Amino acid sequence: MFFKLHKEGKIAYKQLTDADLGRTNGHTTHIGLFGSVLTFLPDNDFEDEALFLYNKTSQNVPYFFDRINRQNGDVNSPKIKKGGRNVISVTTLIQGIANEKMDNRKWFLLWFGLESEKVVFYLFSSISDDYTNLSQIIDLQTNLVKKQINYGDVNYNRLLDDLENYVNASTLGVLQELEIQSQIGDPITENKTYKPIDILNANKIFQETGKKGEALIAEYFEILKSKNQIFAYNWYNKSIETGLPYDFHLQTNDQNQIFIDVKSTNYKFEQPMIFSSQEIEFIKSTPHYNIYRVFDLSEEIAKPKLKICENSKNLANQINPHFHILKTSLENQNVRLQTAKMIIKPANELLSFNKEITL
Repeated sequence: MFFKLHKEGKIAYKQLTDADLGRTNGHTTHIGLFGSVLTFLPDNDFEDEALFLYNKTSQNVPYFFDRINRQNGDVNSPKIKKGGRNVISVTTLIQGIANEKMDNRKWFLLWFGLESEKVVFYLFSSISDDYTNLSQIIDLQTNLVKKQINYGDVNYNRLLDDLENYVNASTLGVLQELEIQSQIGDPITENKTYKPIDILNANKIFQETGKKGEALIAEYFEILKSKNQIFAYNWYNKSIETGLPYDFHLQTNDQNQIFIDVKSTNYKFEQPMIFSSQEIEFIKSTPHYNIYRVFDLSEEIAKPKLKICENSKNLANQINPHFHILKTSLENQNVRLQTAKMIIKPANELLSFNKEITL
């Protein structure tokens, strides 16, 4: 999963004060944190992007972190600052949201770090569903509550499960994008920079997804074989990833040979697929090549599904000439293009998928 708590294993939460919300005469420019949480952050001024959760949504928002350096050498009183005039930050966003609703509701902030050292700030009010759910796990009733939950505490695992579900549900778009980036290997996309560990974790998940998808297709072929609907098949990645531009070789009852590439995803059918230039070249040179799109592999979905594309040559015939033009042009500049990755949506007009099959 995308969500993995930082090894410090601590979660803190508090009821925000009027000073935190900028409602006092002094117009406080920061929100005070506390406890030994976020110990992995530097002691001096530090700026980064945090994952900000509110009202079942998530967004990446800058935050400005600082601690007070005491004369005796102690470093304490962590806080997140506004960050200057006309700057959007976690602090200004929290104060803006809270001060749009000047009523009697209480506001709470929960924060923790992920394995990637990305910080998560979770804002909710006393009249929200989030408050109702969390108040069954942690103490939110005490006036101006300020507490820290540590690994091993009675309610720690339950809180962690709740936060994991919330983060993964609210960051679905991020997870879908990471699945794509894990296959390309580029941590930068659409002005977003993912931390290397996010890409590594996403790649591990994708490898598991790919193996699961291929195993389901092997089971599907066994059923077809038992019904004498196919003659035989070979699963080339059963023991080890071969790196071939296909995953299965299918022999039909009339002795036709079909190469099959399984494109699996935890998400919906519409999630983009990744093709390598080698795959495109092989498709173009092979008489029969089918794309098996396995989707809805997430544990939250009861049944995985399959759609089959039998006209992949249309795509290859259109793309391959462009790749060769680029490759030749670069070679004329003494530059060698070894391979290329292409992001292609299943809805591409050059592809046609058959009816959905439940696996």
